[in-house]
Amino acid sequence: MGNRSSVVEIIGSNMGYRYSNGDLIGSGSFNPVYKAGVSKRADYTGGDTIAVKVSCIKFYSHSRADIERWEKAVKRLRLLTQLAHGNLVAYHKITIFKAPSEAIVEMAMDYHKNLAKFLKEVSKNDNLHILSYYHFIGLARDLNRGLAFLHSNGIAHGDLKPANILVKARESCSADYLMIADLGGLEQIQDDAVSSRDFSHLRGTPRYMSPERLKKFARMDTDAPGRAADIWSLGCIILDMAECSKRVPEKRLIKDGVIINAGSHLNDNQFADLIVQGYVPFVCDDIESHVADLIRECLLPVSADRISAKLLLTLLNIF
Repeated sequence: MGNRSSVVEIIGSNMGYRYSNGDLIGSGSFNPVYKAGVSKRADYTGGDTIAVKVSCIKFYSHSRADIERWEKAVKRLRLLTQLAHGNLVAYHKITIFKAPSEAIVEMAMDYHKNLAKFLKEVSKNDNLHILSYYHFIGLARDLNRGLAFLHSNGIAHGDLKPANILVKARESCSADYLMIADLGGLEQIQDDAVSSRDFSHLRGTPRYMSPERLKKFARMDTDAPGRAADIWSLGCIILDMAECSKRVPEKRLIKDGVIINAGSHLNDNQFADLIVQGYVPFVCDDIESHVADLIRECLLPVSADRISAKLLLTLLNIF
């Protein structure tokens, strides 16, 4: 797990937790996530089970640019334990272990199943009527509320995807709600360090990445992706939910009227190449027209043309 001889900083609750390799519940973007038991509560008042994400940040050089990226990441990590919103996961404790060639970051957060697993359960069980139209709209609002809050605080998530969205049951009713997780953005530090024209080296999931983020990684563009990149990812996630609720064919791309089946027929590298070429996710006619229009507003190839999180939330609240 790296050299832990030098602890740079402990942020958040004065709590303790234990986990082992046998508690692995996910690999994230090449970063393991463990299910952990709380061993010391101190000022922590949450449940007995948490999730701990472990990120290893390699320092390929010690240039000024690398130092600035790391300082920016630490500043962002400090902020995470201060953010409070019902549609953002709570980060209880963040521990940074710094060594000359790498840093190990442990992020302790609420433990819940993620949206990827949730949608897989829905798609496999016809008796689960948990993605009715009104529940679907409620989930879309949840995502947008969390994202609008981040953007209003000057934060772009950078890696929105179903695996980074947690599903929590409401206490007052049977419907679930969503919380955005994985706010650290540490994968992007690695992306900046190992940028390559080969998308197979990209940390993350290209199927939810905006054209500008893919172009930045492939050294085809110098502009850093911002909040509009999150809107693209949000559109992809809402499309996933809409396709799941309607049980229509998933993961198709379109450009100039040509539709490509991008499900199991394309790997992530091939998918990323098509997005860079100008293909966008296809939104089928089986999805309610007003919802389909909003999804398309999120998935415009030019980032400046996409709808904002604030306006999108206003329109979703009308439904």
